[in-house]
Amino acid sequence: MKKIITLLSIVSILFVAGFLFFKGIDPQPKVSSIDNTVNDKKVSKASPLIAENVRSEKTVSQGAKLIASNLQSEKANESVAAPPRPRKSLLSERKRMKKSGSKFDQPDMFDKIQKMIRTREGQSEPTYQPNYKFIEFNKLKNNSKFSKTVANLNWVERGPANVGGRTRGIVVDPDDASKNTWYVGSVGGGVWKTTDAGTSWRNLTDEIPNLATTAIAQSGSNKNVFYAGTGEGFNNADAIAGSGIFKSTDRGETWTQLLSTANSNFSYVNRLVVDPSNENIVVAGTRTGILISNDGGASWVKKSSYGNIQHVIANPLNFNTLYAAANGKGVVKSFDAGETWFETDNKNLSGARLEIAIAPSDTSKLYISSETSTGSSLFGTVNGGASWTEATEISGTVYDWLGGQGWYDNTIAVNPYDADLVYVGGIDIWKMQVSTGASQKNISSTEKDSMEVRFAFVPGGLPFENGGVGTGDDYWKTSDLAQSDLFNVELRFGPGKGQKAARFINTTQDYQNYLDVPFEAWDLSGNRQLMVSFQDANKNGVFDVSSFSGDKIHFHNVTYDAALPDANIAKVNGIKYKNNFVVLLRKATGTTWNPATLPNAWLRINVSSFPSLLRTSSPITDGYNRYSGTQANIHVDHHNIVCVPMDQATKSFKMLNGNDGGVAVSTDGGTTFKEVGDNGYNTSQFYGVDKMTGAQAYFGGMQDNGTYFSDHSLGNANAATKYKFVIGGDGFEVVWNPKDPLKMIGGSQYNGLSRTVDGWITSETPNKGFDDYADGGVNSPFITKIAGSKQDPDLLFVISRKGVYRSDNFAENWVLTPITTSFQNGGYFTFAQVAISSATPQVVWAGAFMGSQGKVNVSKDGGLSFAATNNYAQTMGLLSGLDTHPTEPQTAFAIFSDQGAPKILRTTNYGGVWTDITGFASSTTSTNGFPDVATYCLQVMPYNTNIIWAGTEIGIIESTDNGGSWHYSNNGFPAVSVWDMKIVDDEVVVGTHGRGIWSVALPELANYKPPVVTLSPRINGNVYQGKDGIIINSSLRSPYDSTQVLIDGIKQFTLGATTEKDSTLIVPFFSTGLKKFQLVSFKGEVGFKSGLISTTLIEILAARSGYVNDFNSATTDFSGDFSVNTAAGFSNGAIHSAHPYGTNKDLIYTLRVPIVVAATNATLKYDDIAIVEPGDPGSVFGGSNFWDYVVVEGSKGGDWFPLLPGYDCRDDAAWLAAFNSSASGTPSMF
Repeated sequence: MKKIITLLSIVSILFVAGFLFFKGIDPQPKVSSIDNTVNDKKVSKASPLIAENVRSEKTVSQGAKLIASNLQSEKANESVAAPPRPRKSLLSERKRMKKSGSKFDQPDMFDKIQKMIRTREGQSEPTYQPNYKFIEFNKLKNNSKFSKTVANLNWVERGPANVGGRTRGIVVDPDDASKNTWYVGSVGGGVWKTTDAGTSWRNLTDEIPNLATTAIAQSGSNKNVFYAGTGEGFNNADAIAGSGIFKSTDRGETWTQLLSTANSNFSYVNRLVVDPSNENIVVAGTRTGILISNDGGASWVKKSSYGNIQHVIANPLNFNTLYAAANGKGVVKSFDAGETWFETDNKNLSGARLEIAIAPSDTSKLYISSETSTGSSLFGTVNGGASWTEATEISGTVYDWLGGQGWYDNTIAVNPYDADLVYVGGIDIWKMQVSTGASQKNISSTEKDSMEVRFAFVPGGLPFENGGVGTGDDYWKTSDLAQSDLFNVELRFGPGKGQKAARFINTTQDYQNYLDVPFEAWDLSGNRQLMVSFQDANKNGVFDVSSFSGDKIHFHNVTYDAALPDANIAKVNGIKYKNNFVVLLRKATGTTWNPATLPNAWLRINVSSFPSLLRTSSPITDGYNRYSGTQANIHVDHHNIVCVPMDQATKSFKMLNGNDGGVAVSTDGGTTFKEVGDNGYNTSQFYGVDKMTGAQAYFGGMQDNGTYFSDHSLGNANAATKYKFVIGGDGFEVVWNPKDPLKMIGGSQYNGLSRTVDGWITSETPNKGFDDYADGGVNSPFITKIAGSKQDPDLLFVISRKGVYRSDNFAENWVLTPITTSFQNGGYFTFAQVAISSATPQVVWAGAFMGSQGKVNVSKDGGLSFAATNNYAQTMGLLSGLDTHPTEPQTAFAIFSDQGAPKILRTTNYGGVWTDITGFASSTTSTNGFPDVATYCLQVMPYNTNIIWAGTEIGIIESTDNGGSWHYSNNGFPAVSVWDMKIVDDEVVVGTHGRGIWSVALPELANYKPPVVTLSPRINGNVYQGKDGIIINSSLRSPYDSTQVLIDGIKQFTLGATTEKDSTLIVPFFSTGLKKFQLVSFKGEVGFKSGLISTTLIEILAARSGYVNDFNSATTDFSGDFSVNTAAGFSNGAIHSAHPYGTNKDLIYTLRVPIVVAATNATLKYDDIAIVEPGDPGSVFGGSNFWDYVVVEGSKGGDWFPLLPGYDCRDDAAWLAAFNSSASGTPSMF
């Protein structure tokens, strides 16, 4: 398309440049997949220009054919300024964070990080003992030095009230006819209660440290009795252990730890069920198996070690029938209230984590939501687990409701009135209508007569008779039997009964011989006698059930021959041939085995046909708008679905849902949901927090829930304040600019930064100069760390594997400060730390590891360079925090979370020596009262530096003697995990991992301001070439004695004493090439350095009154990122970008010939093609959602300004069509 620009006489000498700016959110814009496409429309600094009334018809041949024409010029006597910096920050690339475009969270990473920070160098895993948090908390409270001598501080809960945390346990009080009284367990915030269906909430466990509640059960016989299980045992990696089981006898008002559960068997309590007729009988499913208490939790007996039991349910009509699911193994069943257990038809099950639901209206029907290797599966049984069948989707569509993380979020429930209507939850909630298809045969029941006189069944894990009867497929874990192999059979004992059987060695299945046995096997359907085999467990050459295990009887679908064994059976492994049924017998207790005196007795195995299962699935919620978009407001990642019957006549019920955002409820069977975890259920898990200076407004990033802030215009934040969502993904550290409250920055996974400069009216992804982001952890950490300064508001640091990225303009652009191998080689991990000293922004600390694999590093020049510090004398490991001192630049605190090791190391000489201040220097037990728990952060009080608060996983620990001794703060703050603390104004702001944001105003902090310090100078933007030399726009941000301008490290200019001001410096310097510029300002003998600015200085040619170029031949008139060539499909030359153009770069092409602009009738003409990513519908140039674009700019030696607004492929219908169809450009598009 041809562009004509009329140039007004606002400038005398015009430098022209074309730019192609890239702002698209997609890491690879759609157009980038096309070779030879036009990506210019932004004439990169000095687009192909044609001047002096000469019209160029040169086509830009895929790559912006830029033609400047009719540019009239005069006033050639004006000074010639060189082309300026690449671009003003106003037009820097921007990206948005799409909630629907990325996964909200990565729960597995949190578990991995928790394990890593607790694993000391040289260890393979954490060494904390079971129940350690509760033990350490009680020690603190019982410490003889600890006493309550002062009133509680005025802690204020600041919300967010509308962002609940991960919720697994839900109980509805049956005594409330409205069913509006609920007890729920949050993973980080303990047990909560609502009496009004979630309109308001109350925490019941303030005094129990970090109660990671995963299961809650209420007694049916005594509604005052509750049991709460702690510890999430769902991840494959070692998650943070719980503290056993807690019990309440006053309807949840107070809780007591059951001391019998303070051991490794109960570190991860996944499920609890209570006998509805006896409050003292409790069944617990834990990571180590199934345990039962018959005395209200005073003692426990392990009844099964089947594996990691992640679900236990009871038949609602008969508590004697229980089911339990073990990760990766299957489902076990009990008929005697958990005393004994046997496997169900697990051969037909597959998957790791299995969640079970029983149909209340038909308890023979159960369903399983299974996490399989290929996604998600629904299994069902119509006979109480005797046979399981996978339900297939009728439409053939594959629906993966678990989304690859069924180990984490997986739940299932059955409609209370319709046994064939199932609800499953994973990433979203789905409804599945189950129907029947073709039938399959299996055992339906067993009958027996007089068998108990001489025999007992061996519990061998088979589906019937306490594990003693099943099919051959059940026994061998195969699927070899044909439907014709299954029919009704009978095993007969008694006088005169016998036949021959094939004998096999029990362990090797080697055939031995064909001999007499005292029983007969009959096919009742065909009235024929069958071949049998037995495994000789005693290896004594005869059939013998005198031992505990007995000899195992195997039926074969082969007609009996008394003379000869069947050739298919009489060989190695022949026992498996058409082995349709297996019976495991031993002699009855108190009897003697004598085959000659056996009474008449029989066992009948009945076979029935069971239908296959079909399903029709539809989403109920759709958090990522992947399906119907229904109920998109409901949080993703679902952990519990509870259906509460309300009216049998109308078949109405409530559906309660525990998810990563708290609790949701439906009163219409799941048609519509309402989030009620957003009404004061303050259980969000914060990584980082900040506060707006001068207002009680707060900002923070949360696990599972993204980043939110409270709007100060709506009033001071409190427990009921609803925050505003601004950044998706897991939320991490944040910075609220202390000088300009409209500026805020936060981050999601892997340095996914998002910044606003207008209070979140718009936002952008500030990655200019920042390469290490969104790479899945190659160079970026999972937990994004952002360090800010209260003294230097626009100074920011972010961690990468390569070192530390520094910005001195609040993330408008970044420069990497590399850190040497002490940081990179093993020292880096996904929880690396960076902190600016609270005493002065000249000192910056960074590190991830202290030990043989890495060191903490320190900068004394504002982050422009770093040096490794010395390590501590003992072997340490990964840092879990890094904090500084409010008045001492040389002092820092390295924080750790290893068991039996120092938790806080302090240096007072820039890392020359580190000293333990937590009492673990010479002992694995603290000698000064500090608890042996994970520790995350620290705050030294500026009004009295002897007072130190440490944030740990059991709350705030305090020292009043500079770390000499420690005690539990006990000042009104709950016993909850604390990950971040900041002092802003007169408040200490605390980010908890389970109870939201809290703050306390301290009288001693009234009118507190950070120390006034000398700040470093800054170069604003880039540098410019002018007639008289280099032009530098500088900010001299403190009074200085002098300021030097360094170019490539050599002093070129000195400015005398100055006050605080912005100043334009002109330095007589005329060399060309890539140059590095820096300001160094002095106060006394101390130098304060600006960041380095690199700029390529080009040779400026003689000014002309006009310029024409048809680009049919190479030219040296331009400099930059484009090239002049003739592309495929075009017959003429043009200026081209790379095809495809790169991501996250501004491509610039500058005309080195200054143009003298005429007073009137001056124009610039060019043709181009710009197939670049379009902005959002309705977006305009300069807006945050105006993605890639092309622009032509001019300058007279200062800032560059657009000669016409930037544009993208929407500027021309043919361009837009090419972009949408991934087509290349053609000459017809000019």
